[in-house]
Amino acid sequence: MAVLRGCCVHHANLATGGSALKPGGKVVAVVVSRDRPGELRHTLQALRQQRTNTASLEILVIDSSACIEAVAEAAAAPGVRLIRSSVNLGGAGGFALGMLEALAAGAHWIWLMDDDGRPQHDDALERLLETAAERHLDAVAAAVIDPDDSSRFAFPYRVKQRYVFARSALPEGTFMPGMAHLFNGLLIRASAIFKTGLPDLRMFIRGDEIDFLHRMRQAGLAFGTTLNARFEHPSSNAELFPVFGGRLRVVYPQLRWKRRSQYRNRAYNYIKHRVFLMLMVDCVRYPYFFLCCRRLDVAGLKEWLTCTWEGIRGDIYVDPSIDLEPHALDLPLAPRN
Repeated sequence: MAVLRGCCVHHANLATGGSALKPGGKVVAVVVSRDRPGELRHTLQALRQQRTNTASLEILVIDSSACIEAVAEAAAAPGVRLIRSSVNLGGAGGFALGMLEALAAGAHWIWLMDDDGRPQHDDALERLLETAAERHLDAVAAAVIDPDDSSRFAFPYRVKQRYVFARSALPEGTFMPGMAHLFNGLLIRASAIFKTGLPDLRMFIRGDEIDFLHRMRQAGLAFGTTLNARFEHPSSNAELFPVFGGRLRVVYPQLRWKRRSQYRNRAYNYIKHRVFLMLMVDCVRYPYFFLCCRRLDVAGLKEWLTCTWEGIRGDIYVDPSIDLEPHALDLPLAPRN
């Protein structure tokens, strides 16, 4: 292991699936991790079990945990390369760094995920590559399943003007064009990154994937979600609250900094990508949620109004409660030559 000032990089022999590059090219799986070494270990295990006859697979972990010993141990496996950041990059920064590293490593495809999400079966990558080849796609996503209830999606899919939560509502083999839950198992062509750009560091967490999704559409990329491949990730259902008899829902994270980031980045994306109708809908459902469902939660409504107005003005930033100071690495520095 070599440790450098500002970041620590763990090198291991990368899995190539064979001595020569196969026709599908090189896939680099980018896993963004922070303070979840147990989850990371399970995800890396699932990735190392992937079977593919059409591509080689390399695994890249981007980690910004305060203590690296447990993470370094989890990532100390054949075919895994660990890149340490002494600064908390957030999800957006982690994926931006991971994409650049994957491009520099000569990736043809980049497979994006958090440390608490993983493919459900050992041929998920092969199925994604097959779907991309058959449909001439620039990016393809697996269906994201709730690990606590495999009959439900972790995040709802909007189909025919309604949100679908139950897997039974969509037949096996369904392909949903132009739709994807990003950074939860999205497989994207490396060349497409030059059209979309990188995730926006200012969003840090919440909204970065929505911004990237809109940029994929604006770039004219062909993409979608296939139910032939499955990916599991913790559900967001605990943050979804029904309003107007369940006809609409609001997203209300329990942690204040996540809530403020959600409101601010959400409004910013609406203005940037000209989704004005959804902003108008939010101006109805959120006041109703705070005043009716939460029984005159004036403080909650004021917080939503303040952060939403910041987003509308384009004033997005990392929440001040987040510590962005570099932390000392707890491994000794490599001796200078």
